[in-house]
Amino acid sequence: MGYVYHVYNRGVHRSDTFLSSSDYVKWERMLYWYAHFDYPLSIYAQRLEHLKEHNGDLDQYISEIEKKYRMDKPLVLIYAYVEMPNHYHMVLEQNVEYGISKYMHKLSTAFTQYFNQKYNMTGSLFQGRYKALRAITDEQLHQLILYVLRNPIEAKLVSNTNPVYQWSSVPELIDTREQKIISVGRLPDYFTDKNQLIGALTNRSDEQKLSIIKDIQID
Repeated sequence: MGYVYHVYNRGVHRSDTFLSSSDYVKWERMLYWYAHFDYPLSIYAQRLEHLKEHNGDLDQYISEIEKKYRMDKPLVLIYAYVEMPNHYHMVLEQNVEYGISKYMHKLSTAFTQYFNQKYNMTGSLFQGRYKALRAITDEQLHQLILYVLRNPIEAKLVSNTNPVYQWSSVPELIDTREQKIISVGRLPDYFTDKNQLIGALTNRSDEQKLSIIKDIQID
């Protein structure tokens, strides 16, 4: 427990795993949910819709789920995430024994079921088991987060002059998104200051520091 990992996977045959904005939204909702709840998000969402349609007691149901199924400790702490069209990156700290493997199994299974049902497909969505490479030092952790969050810039999904990529933890870090998925306890202050974070994302002068994470990058 307490170890931090770079976790990554891509679509099988490098195919896209996010085909619409709603897919990104669903994935990010699952990021939070399966870290904190031992209950299928799909069943929870269906029950909420049913209660809304029939003027049921939403507050009571939500309270019951919180009481019965919220875990005493999250399986993982999430320090960064980014979803690209055909792959994802996350920086996770294992918060309970086997937390990452339990979390990733729940997350991958739930999203694959959602995706296959939505698009009338079958079989695996991701390319085998996720990859997880361990960061050793805080300096590695901080450079790893920047490496992950720079992915959309390197892929030219956003520009260097406007590096805020919607489907990542950057909007959350700079307070433009209500949903809170990440933990900031181990992050330096500049990660939660908009100007400093954008400066860090666009500053190429520290590229030589990438050598300290060469063993935990995944191409």
